[in-house]
Amino acid sequence: MRQVKKSLKAPSNSPSSKSMFNPEHDIVLALNAGKGFVPPRAARKLREDLAFLPSIWGDDDEEVSVWGWDAAVVAELVKQGVPREKMPTDEQLSEIRRLSNRSLAVELLRELREMPGTTGYSEVCTSVAEVEAFIEQHGETILKAPWSSSGRGVFSHFLPLTSHLSRIENILAHQGSIIVEEKCDKVMDFALEYVADREGRIVYKGLSLFETQNGAYTGNLLLPEEEKREILRQYVGDSLMQEVSERIKQFLAPRLKGIYHSPFGVDMLVAKNNCELLLNPCIEINLRRTMGHVALALTERGHRGTMAVTYNKEKDKYELIINNKGYEKNLSIMCDGLFADGGGSE
Repeated sequence: MRQVKKSLKAPSNSPSSKSMFNPEHDIVLALNAGKGFVPPRAARKLREDLAFLPSIWGDDDEEVSVWGWDAAVVAELVKQGVPREKMPTDEQLSEIRRLSNRSLAVELLRELREMPGTTGYSEVCTSVAEVEAFIEQHGETILKAPWSSSGRGVFSHFLPLTSHLSRIENILAHQGSIIVEEKCDKVMDFALEYVADREGRIVYKGLSLFETQNGAYTGNLLLPEEEKREILRQYVGDSLMQEVSERIKQFLAPRLKGIYHSPFGVDMLVAKNNCELLLNPCIEINLRRTMGHVALALTERGHRGTMAVTYNKEKDKYELIINNKGYEKNLSIMCDGLFADGGGSE
């Protein structure tokens, strides 16, 4: 038994880097922030501890690569010496923020729901009265701020609205609307991961099977595409998934062309309706890189098993833990840019 360490590239977020993990991206969009924005401590800590992530996804060295494009990260990269012309223009950044509004997912879901075997319903509300009317009709409802970070700005509610009324009013006052979504009896979460290229094409990259807790991401399966498909087809047929993917590309390609050419993902879920399993084909559109893309990159490196983001209280540190199936290893990728073997035999 011996400890194994593999060197990665130097951690990102350094002054000379053109790649950056900026997990505060969703918060920047929610606040419509820009130059000089200071993220909350938790976001700063996550950014610092997982700064090595760009060395995993390994984009072309000539490209400027970030987790998500926003005015704050552009200002930071310019300050570090990255040429402004290598990044989205101010007009493109404004459009990226507009397209990141969850109302786009409402629109996409409406189109995808035309297909048999699907479920889910959502609306954009602009008043408390509209929220109350939706809940009265649909029962327990998921409410979402148009822009918010993972797991935040998302909550479920019944009538009456008393306990969350001030929260709803605050979202309406600051963001102009609120998304209401019929709650499903969830069986499993998953996502389809894509890249929008500079020619305006949407390229499918792979399936992401992941878990959440209280709406927040916790981990991914690291498996070859066919093995993930085999798991999913126990719940959803291949033909439906193929049609959904094609319709997503047709819907988003003209909207993203000339504006956004980076990775993104569409979150979905399988829901149970009485004794029938149905597909909710659009829970979220994440117009940024996702942990699903990180999982795909790790799978390409040969990892099989699970990947999880955890917080180590003893070390006061976020870690990316990889459990490699069949190798009896627990690999923890630390912010010093090393794979550190947590035990077991090679």
